Formats: sequence, C-alpha cells, structure tokens
Amino acid sequence: MDGTQSLNHRASQQTIISLLELDPSPIESPQPSDEKTLDDGVETDGSDTIMAASTDSASTTTGPGLSTHGGHSSIFYLSRIQRYSSYAMSVFTTLHLANVSLIPAAQRSVAASETYLLMTREIYQTPLLEPLLVAAPAALHVGAGIALRLLRRRANMRRYGGATPAMYALHRSQTGAAALSLWPPFSYISASGYALTVFSAAHVWANRLLPLAADGDSANIGLAYVAHGFARHPVIAHAAYWGLIASAAGHMVWGAARWCGWAPSTQGWSGGAALTVDRTTRKNRRNSTNSVITIAPHEARAEERTIQILQAENMQTKQLSISDPGRTTAAIESGTRPSSKTPRPLFIYGTLQAKPLLAWASTGDSSRVADIAHMLKPALVSKYIRLGVRNGDYPAVVRGSKEEDCVDGYLLQVDTTSQRKKLDDFEGEIYVVESTPAKLLGINGQPTGEIVDADIYVWAGDEEMLEEKPWELEWFIKERLDDWLDLFDGVEMVGEEGDE
Repeated sequence: MDGTQSLNHRASQQTIISLLELDPSPIESPQPSDEKTLDDGVETDGSDTIMAASTDSASTTTGPGLSTHGGHSSIFYLSRIQRYSSYAMSVFTTLHLANVSLIPAAQRSVAASETYLLMTREIYQTPLLEPLLVAAPAALHVGAGIALRLLRRRANMRRYGGATPAMYALHRSQTGAAALSLWPPFSYISASGYALTVFSAAHVWANRLLPLAADGDSANIGLAYVAHGFARHPVIAHAAYWGLIASAAGHMVWGAARWCGWAPSTQGWSGGAALTVDRTTRKNRRNSTNSVITIAPHEARAEERTIQILQAENMQTKQLSISDPGRTTAAIESGTRPSSKTPRPLFIYGTLQAKPLLAWASTGDSSRVADIAHMLKPALVSKYIRLGVRNGDYPAVVRGSKEEDCVDGYLLQVDTTSQRKKLDDFEGEIYVVESTPAKLLGINGQPTGEIVDADIYVWAGDEEMLEEKPWELEWFIKERLDDWLDLFDGVEMVGEEGDE
C-alpha cells in the first residue's frame, strides 16, 4: 500500500457489493441464536458493519474459529466425517470394481467371472460389513456434505447480513448470471458427487431392492442379470452405467487429488462462482477485457497511475532519507529511485502469524507455506498493546499508555499489491492502517538494531469489545486454526486485477 491513502485505508467500506464479494472475514463473532426477525433489528459497531444482535450464550455451532468458548465447531467435525467416511467406501469400491469390471475384462466370460463375484460378496455383503463399508459411510458422506453447505451459507449470512432487508434489496437489484449468492461455491467435485448419489441410488434400486421385492432375495443377482438388462434395455442400461462410471471416477479421483493437495481449484472453470474464480480464469478474463478497452480511458488510467507512482516515490524517498540519508543521496545521484511496485512492509501480530492461514490469505492455498516463508522476519513494535476481542479468536492492538508497551510478531513484506489488498480485505473495516517503526529481531529474540517503517492494523471498533486477556498464538494454532481453514476451504480472497 503506497502513498498517503494507505494511512486512511478502510477495506471493504466503499460499497455493500465490494464487501459481499469477499470471502468470509473474521470480523465479528456470530452467536448461536435463531435467525433474527425484522423486529429484532440489527446492531452496528460504528463502522457500518452489520452484525446480528448478540446473546449471552455461545456454542461450538457458531461460525468456526469465531468463538472462544472451547471445543471445535460443527464444520470442523463435519469436514472430518466427510473425509474419513470416504476411506471406508474406498475399500468397497476397490473390491466391487475388481469383481464387476477388471476381472470380467480379463476373463472375457460372464460365467467364468461369476465365481469371483460370489467370492468378494462374502467380504462386503454380509449383515455386519455391508452397513459398515457401504451404507453408513455413504449416508455420512452425503449428509455431511449437505450439512456443510448449509452451515457455511448460514455463516455467510451472519457475516454479510443475509437476513436483512438490505440484502434482499441487493439480490432483487441483481440481474443476469452475475447475481450474488451467499451459498458456498459449487465446484465440479460437488456436482459430480450429487450426480453420483443419484446414479448410485438407481443402481442399488435395480440390483438390490427390485430383486428383493420381486423374489424376496438378491443373492442370485450377478453379472448375468446385468447382461440381461443390457440386452433388453440397451439405451437405459448404457445411460445408467456410463453416468455411474463417469460421476464416480470424476468425484473419487478429483476428490482424492484435492485432499492430497494435487488438484487445482475448479470453481472458476464455469465462470459462475460467487465468491472466487480460478486464478487462470481471472487472468483470461482480464486479458480479454484489456484487449477491447478504448484508448482514452486507458490513457486516463495511465495518467492517474503515473501520479500515484510519483506520489509514492516521493513518500518513500522521504522515509528513506530519515532512516538513511546517505543511502538516499547516493540513490538520487546514481539516477535510481526506491521501487514503487513493492508494497510497504506490514507488521502482523495476530492470527496471520499462523503460516497456513497467512498462506491462504495471500495465495489462496493454505499448503503453500514455503511460498510465503521468505516474506517473514521476527519483529516487534513499541507503544502498542495487544488485547483480546470479546467472543473472538483474534486479538487487536491499540496505542499503549506506557513507554515499555510493545507487541511481538512478524514483519511481512508481500511481493505484490494484490497480496496486500487481500490482507487488507481479510482484516476488514474494523481495523485501520497506521504507520509505525518495527524493530527486527535476531535468532535469539533480541533486537538487531535495524528499524523498518511499516504499516500495522490498529483496532477501530468499539473499545468495549476489547478485554485485557492474554492471546497466545500457540493456543490459536492448536485449538482454532483448523476451524478457520475449514471455513475458508475452497474460496480465495480477490486481489487487484492486473497485479497477479
């Protein structure tokens, strides 16, 4: 963030739409009360942030990571139920794929393959193992997926005021395919999963329930029964099995790749995601837009950008001259100036110290910790104090009254202004940016003597929300980090276009 504007920057405050296009930001802690009626109204914190009226009770069913009352959230447990239930189903899938597909393909004979089918049925089609390997995992997997979508939508509604008349009017004002939605992004993995549910239900009905209703038993159903279905109803049989195979392959293979961290995001492929799109999609759209803009607006923007760069360079030159006059003089004499493309250093002191969360906020992928490691240096700032936020997992800093007041954290030097904008939007309008000298720390935790002028997010909300309680990074990483990452899974902060 460059220039004098950075000192007064208040992210996501210009319009309601700019706020709604962002991913969920941990600004306010919603309470587990029922949805408010219009008579209950809403409260504001003085900075135009709409918040649901709070209650005295709290529970782990609120937005994940946004309560300090211990325990994990519902999203935390549902995510793990959905994941681990797929492990049990993979055992059945492997056995079933072998006896109905691979072995018949090798034997090239229905009669010769029936023996292997009956052998594997003794493993997964017993009264004990069938519910454990097939029925229960499938029900838990589908149920957890539906519940996760509902809970994440509920969290979005509470953060963005989705139950208020303003949100209703905003939705009515949207036309076309770009209308905003508070539902979580609907990826191709989710779509293939719901399709697989339909085809699997039809498969169970045709091969288990229908014979059970007609003959009282389905034990005699084998490959000959399936072959008879293809012979009598070829169109229906081909459509059903091709749909089953395609949806199963897409959902299982891509889902496993995503959990292993091998798969990129698929949310932007169709261009209809409400909260985020794939990075490649954004670049393609930007390039297409830039190719058709007119010369006059382009020149106007270029002139405005030039003015901003010159202002930023002047400010950086002044700041550099204060800290190192000799270096500034040498730079000017050599004809070089401090770079204006690199954003100002940022001192972080709270949840962003958790490197997976910082990696998600700046890159969209919490696993890319190695990509942001070079940006961080241990540091501290003086004349500030760190306080807890009531019913929040995150801290706040305010000006201290004592000379010895200080806050430790990291000095963060992001690579692009797009990354800086993502961090500004992540913090939200309840914080303002101030400039402060940050003292770098060595390996032993002692100041090295190097001081860097940096930005810091300072609390701008209601002081009554703050309380003097210790906030520990170790506690946040152990108790809450997984909840936050689960909440933000599949979405990405939107940075500046043209600066990727």
